[in-house]
Amino acid sequence: MAAILKVENLAERKRALAEESELYRQMLHVQIRNAQLYSLSVREKFRGFNKTNPLLMLAVPLLIRFIRGSLVKRSSPFGKFRVFGTVMAVLPVARRILPVIFKFVARQRSKKRAQREMDAESAAAAI
Repeated sequence: MAAILKVENLAERKRALAEESELYRQMLHVQIRNAQLYSLSVREKFRGFNKTNPLLMLAVPLLIRFIRGSLVKRSSPFGKFRVFGTVMAVLPVARRILPVIFKFVARQRSKKRAQREMDAESAAAAI
């Protein structure tokens, strides 16, 4: 009699462990899917920081020069010429990039304005 109860108890424990295992397997699938969605959102968020972004192409050399310049002592008599040289090197690049930036900003503003108008129209239609 005790052996029968022991076998039934083991079968019940086996069934419970199988159900728990299935539950953990499903949770793992959900966590993997969440990680995939998170990686997509991170890629989307940092999509503008690629090699072809003209702002980064302009900003990185300036940051490097600024950091290096802040580490070098300012007692050099040619410090002002170094800044002048940096400005002269950046000026042609800025002339080419600024119109692109202004067009981009104007396009973003017009998209936001159109979206606000659509939202206002849909809100008015819902009333």
